[in-house]
Amino acid sequence: ARSTALMLLCEMNAEGIYEICANMLGQDADISEIAANKLKSADYSVVEALNAGYESADSATKAVILDILACYTGIEATADKLVDRLYNDPDRRAFYANISGKFGDDRLLEPLMRLSQLSDMEYFDYIEIINAIDALGGDPGVIREFYGDPDYEALRFVSDDTESEN
Repeated sequence: ARSTALMLLCEMNAEGIYEICANMLGQDADISEIAANKLKSADYSVVEALNAGYESADSATKAVILDILACYTGIEATADKLVDRLYNDPDRRAFYANISGKFGDDRLLEPLMRLSQLSDMEYFDYIEIINAIDALGGDPGVIREFYGDPDYEALRFVSDDTESEN
């Protein structure tokens, strides 16, 4: 019922809907998704409300907020938040790298380059970081091998099978 009510308010562009949606982030998955979609299609006026809730948000809600903020390019505070999350939330590092590439701020290149050199990184995180570096116009250098990483081995196995069939 709450999801339906929020969806109707969004469709009607109810007064104060952006503030309502900003406050709904971090609720259950359906409500948070509806709110995020509405905020992604807003204008830059929502940035202030999102930034206001960011500091007190839990890690998962910070991820949702940054996903929305990445739609509003050119805001220094968003780039700073992305750098912080890239360094301090390793469980979502691939997610933040992906957002960084879409955000398009070349100040993110240096932190991404540093992260690409970490030796204890998983393959999936590495690939997203490399993709972000490339999207930002950087040179990721020589692509590392990740022998022993389950994701790398699974993709390498599939790649080897595909090549042997050709």
